[in-house]
Amino acid sequence: MGHLTDLAKSILASAEAIEAHLEKTNTPIPSFEADSNIMPDDMEIIGAKLQLQTDLQDLDMLALGPREFLTAGMIGNVHDVTVINVLNQFNFWDAVPLKGSITYADLASKVKLPEALVRRLLRFSMTRHMFASTSSGSDSVKHTSVSAIFVLQPQIRCIIGHQLEEIAPACINVPQALRHWNNDAEHPSKSGCAYTFFKDTLYEAGTFEWFGKPENAYRVERFAGAMNYMMQSPAMSFTNLHNMYDWRALGAATLVDVGGSEGHISYELARAYPDMKFIVQDLPEVQASFDKARPSELDSRVSFTAHNFFKEQPVKGAEVYFMKHILHDWSDPWAAKIIQQLTAAMKPGSKLILCEGVLPPADKAPAPIVRLLSALDMQMLVALNAKERTVEDWQALLKLADERLVFKGVHQPPGVGFAIIEAEFAG
Repeated sequence: MGHLTDLAKSILASAEAIEAHLEKTNTPIPSFEADSNIMPDDMEIIGAKLQLQTDLQDLDMLALGPREFLTAGMIGNVHDVTVINVLNQFNFWDAVPLKGSITYADLASKVKLPEALVRRLLRFSMTRHMFASTSSGSDSVKHTSVSAIFVLQPQIRCIIGHQLEEIAPACINVPQALRHWNNDAEHPSKSGCAYTFFKDTLYEAGTFEWFGKPENAYRVERFAGAMNYMMQSPAMSFTNLHNMYDWRALGAATLVDVGGSEGHISYELARAYPDMKFIVQDLPEVQASFDKARPSELDSRVSFTAHNFFKEQPVKGAEVYFMKHILHDWSDPWAAKIIQQLTAAMKPGSKLILCEGVLPPADKAPAPIVRLLSALDMQMLVALNAKERTVEDWQALLKLADERLVFKGVHQPPGVGFAIIEAEFAG
């Protein structure tokens, strides 16, 4: 039997398994209708969903062949970016009613673009089921489930805006950045983003420092919205932390939440482990937000200290130093400097607990997971000259920072989008 039919049979088996689960749980089967539900993230069907995605991608590549996949496919993918960027910036999402439809002429008037251009843009977007004609030959447009999500979950616009207005232009400039700075893929001010937006200024903190300029306040607000939206995913929820590590075994420990922003993780842990105390550290300008966010019942157990994690750690001898999604923003030399400020303050037995992504071996994980995590690695490269890391990479980083740090292991339950990486200071 040919490989194409094998893939087709596997696709059918996965689809049947997913539909059987949806019927069992009385969940409507997703469609492209605007009011359709979204495919659930139920653990029982994750395997079938990943297998379905893998087989569909392989079948598509084989059906097209390398030439068509790389030429026609690339042209289409590039102009997905073109069209979605226009739809997002000119807010087609709100211009089309969530229920009902709108004529092309009225839509063009609302978004203030020529009607002929609106027709061209939507003709392309409809090939991705993003908006649809009300019927064949109709002169009216309606939402689909793909376009309606921009209305129903508006923070997704922040992700799209960040990706298309900051990351996409920087992607194109990665080769130029490498040539311009002699293949330096580590300095935070020598990334594709740096080349695109601040080539002539060598900021110490790279893109983060550029983001902090007053003229970029709207970018910061949009990025915060994008991160908040991502955290709403069950796989990224703070509540997963409880099942990933034996926090209760720490007893009456003091945990220093380095780069902890407004303190949300410390609040989550403080509520569950009343014997622990927490010190949230971030830049001075974050304190007002922390003070506003801190629940009054936690005033005595969660405090804030202004601190730059590249500077000397002011809290000496704490039982736990904790960082969540900090080190993936920095290349190894910079990440090692951050860790060294902590080891200089540690006592024998102090723990370093990192909450980070861990790249799986490419041959040990489903292809869609490998592709997504590898894409996040490219995101770090483009934006920050930083990286996502494998288990071996994390072990090497800890050794580079301080050989007295003893790697204790990685904890990551199935279905969770991040891991706990634990090390202990031997002294």
